[in-house]
Amino acid sequence: MAIEFTATGQTAITWTLADTERLASMSNTYRSARAITNGTGPNQATVAYSTRLTMTGAGVILYDFALNGSVFGLTNQVAFSRSRELLLSVASGPTDGWLTFGGPTGPSGITGMSEVGVRVGGQLHYVDYADGFVGGVNPDIRITPKVTGTYYVDLTLIGIGSYQILQ
Repeated sequence: MAIEFTATGQTAITWTLADTERLASMSNTYRSARAITNGTGPNQATVAYSTRLTMTGAGVILYDFALNGSVFGLTNQVAFSRSRELLLSVASGPTDGWLTFGGPTGPSGITGMSEVGVRVGGQLHYVDYADGFVGGVNPDIRITPKVTGTYYVDLTLIGIGSYQILQ
């Protein structure tokens, strides 16, 4: 089975600030867009994966980027050697809940990021198509609940790696 990968990504932030006493306002929009082609060089990727993680309890959760799932009607495994884009959305969790995300202990992980806190309803979006961050070291990301409870986290990864059909 030959697999060809393409992706497009777009990030936009628009804001408006109004002063009702002076009847004045100002606004701005920041946009970035990227077109990703099949390959292993800059601005390229070969695999993608999305899932919803369910986490219950407290303590550190070590998450491996060798992921099992189903695509094209086949059970398969997606293994990431390098992640180029990571989107984590904390969809729901306990009241005042928040999680921290970081690279594992060791040489792997996002360069310069030891830990980032994300509250329920928040997101962490990391994009680096020039290089990315290394995967393939088990585990590839560390998730730590700061408030005990059940969390649902939507995870999307795009990067360099391989699909393998499981028998």
